[in-house]
Amino acid sequence: MVNVTGTKLYAAYVRLFGQVLDESDTPSRDDEILYESSGVLTVWPSEREPSPSPLFVENGCLSGRFDYSLFLDAVSEKRVREHYEHLLLKSGRITSIAQFLRRHPRSKRAVVDVWEQPAGHVSGQDPCLMYLWFRVEGQDLVCHAHFRSNDVVRKLLLNMHILVAIQDHLAKELGVRRGYYRHVADSFHMHTRDEIQIERLRHRFARASVDTSTTARHSIANFDPPHRW
Repeated sequence: MVNVTGTKLYAAYVRLFGQVLDESDTPSRDDEILYESSGVLTVWPSEREPSPSPLFVENGCLSGRFDYSLFLDAVSEKRVREHYEHLLLKSGRITSIAQFLRRHPRSKRAVVDVWEQPAGHVSGQDPCLMYLWFRVEGQDLVCHAHFRSNDVVRKLLLNMHILVAIQDHLAKELGVRRGYYRHVADSFHMHTRDEIQIERLRHRFARASVDTSTTARHSIANFDPPHRW
């Protein structure tokens, strides 16, 4: 099981990528999966970093840009963004949670359940995200996101950017600060079909020096990729 914490989301993602490679079950239980591990990633708020996500919510839609070309193509990125925009924003789920938390800010029942599959139902369209859990702790809105399955290579970084942007939006709606973000996955995995891409990312991250103990100028632990342009 992998466990990563940090204040910089991109650096935390890189560390999780390395841990999944190192701690993956061998051999994989699934022929389509090359590396796999369950785990938790937590991003703590930082006064020096207003938001760890380059994306933001504007007029009920996801806005902002980031170069995801290392991970997935533009068509796939658009599809993922539209999926979560519809699932969480346009559906009214986040609006409902905001209304609930205004009335019950300390409640542990602020859950956005997106699984909603009948017992025994299995299909290729089942959502990877199962639920979001929000709670106001002091003056901070914390968010837990629980995934049954998460593609580390193609979708994890974008997923986290989207959900932190929604957490940030909800915090502003409630008039509180964004607290920590916790991302839980029963299966952080890398597909066999992405083996070449995995090696490219491995080498790229290694060159950037993932060692969090270093204070080198170009250490990935201290590296902030451009957010908006």
